Amino acid sequence: MTGEHRGRAGGPTGPGRPGGRAGVGRRPVDAALVYAGRGWPVFPCQTPGPQGCSCGHRDCGSPGKHPRVARGLYGATTEEGVIRRWWSWWPNANVAIRTGAASGLVVVDVDVDRGAEASLDVLVARYGPLPAGRVVRTGAGRHLYFAHPGGVVRNDAGRRLGPGLDVRGDGGYVLAPPARHWSGAVYEVAGSPTEIPPLPGWLTGLLRPPVRTRPAAPQPVVGHLPGWARAALAPFSALGRG
Repeated sequence: MTGEHRGRAGGPTGPGRPGGRAGVGRRPVDAALVYAGRGWPVFPCQTPGPQGCSCGHRDCGSPGKHPRVARGLYGATTEEGVIRRWWSWWPNANVAIRTGAASGLVVVDVDVDRGAEASLDVLVARYGPLPAGRVVRTGAGRHLYFAHPGGVVRNDAGRRLGPGLDVRGDGGYVLAPPARHWSGAVYEVAGSPTEIPPLPGWLTGLLRPPVRTRPAAPQPVVGHLPGWARAALAPFSALGRG
């Protein structure tokens, strides 16, 4: 499906397909400044290595993926001075981009090890192919970048789109090239590095929380009560008058 936001890891190269080596060799600080120049707030994350995560915890459950700065994604910035200072402290820190309205980005994480390809096949068969756009090859699949549609797009872990298809929107972030994965793989731009297509309407609909309507309030009884009902209530009415 050339020209579409599709393609399996290791498949042919082309728009929307993993391939190419864009961004390899760029220093993390240089990449962070490029992203900031596009209006995408960034912040530094830990770095994985032979001895594990740079956080120093042997049992780290998210090596190389959690923030180095105290405020995490809420401290993300586009200010050059702050970015240069961070990466002067941690030159090899992985670069993270804040998603959601802050950057105007929604990213779909295609995790091939958790059944994402089958889930994606179902969606494409039902709704049609995704538009071509920025694709980043990760250590476990790829990231598909879309423009934020406005409103609120919540993070999701495979519940709305299917197993292996996670969403990073408001309150989320993604690692970006040239970040390193714990497996040793390097995040790379694989297609359309600057093209950010709109989030398709059907995809926006799947990611929105369902609209909940309140049940209608019970309506009061209108009209006269029948004779038997008046007779049954008469003693209570008398008590009320006494």
